[in-house]
Amino acid sequence: MSNQRQRTIVRQGSPRYQYALPAIAAAASMTFAPDIQWPASVKYSPLDLTEISNLDAVDVNVILNGKSIYVVPAYTTRVIDDYSVRQIRIENRSATTASIINMITVSCERQPMTADMASRV
Repeated sequence: MSNQRQRTIVRQGSPRYQYALPAIAAAASMTFAPDIQWPASVKYSPLDLTEISNLDAVDVNVILNGKSIYVVPAYTTRVIDDYSVRQIRIENRSATTASIINMITVSCERQPMTADMASRV
């Protein structure tokens, strides 16, 4: 990738990539990798902003890169920033209720560099 293209990505960030999850059985999980789910996102890697919108009646765990766990209660949205994502696993915390198709969405993007970020570099 050219230096000019890299500078543009740093200044402007990336498009937002969104995935509406299929139904997840009770006490089950699903895993996906952003670079496989959204092949066009590879040129913007690493994606460092993740938004999980849970419009379902079940609580879910979000596990990023196999180690960082975040709880997203029913009917809420959670934003996780400044964390480079290579793998996302969504776990249904309910032991009896499956999630409904398309009620949980995951969005990822590369944030543009802010003045705060530039001062940390």
